[in-house]
Amino acid sequence: MQFDFEIAGRQVAGVSLIRAGGMTIAEVLRRPSRLEPGPASPGLTGVFRAIAGLLLILPGFVSDTAAVALLFPPVQQMITGLLTGFARKPNPPSGQIIDAEAIEIEDQSTDSGASRPDRRN
Repeated sequence: MQFDFEIAGRQVAGVSLIRAGGMTIAEVLRRPSRLEPGPASPGLTGVFRAIAGLLLILPGFVSDTAAVALLFPPVQQMITGLLTGFARKPNPPSGQIIDAEAIEIEDQSTDSGASRPDRRN
C-alpha cells in the first residue's frame, strides 16, 4: 500500500486554513465593531479562508483551483461585490399601484338575541 503525500498535504493545508479562518473570525467577533464590514473585512477574509480549506480537503482539481483562487483578495472582493449587489438590489414595483383607504364598519347586531337577516338566496 502506497501513501499519497499529495492528498495528505492538501488535507493538512485545508485543515490549517480552516483553523486560521476560524481564529480570524473568532478574533473579529471578540472585539467591538466600529466599522461596517467592507470588501477587505478581516471577518470576510476568515470566511474565505475557511471555505478554501474545505475545498482543499475535497478531492479534485476544480475544488483545489477554486480554493487557491479564494485566497486572493481580488477574487474575494469580486465575490463580496456580487453578493452585496444581490442583497442590495431594489425590487422594482410590478404592475399598477393602487392607492386606497380602508373604512372600518362596526357590527350593528346586538347581543340580545337579535339575528342577522338571512342573505342566502
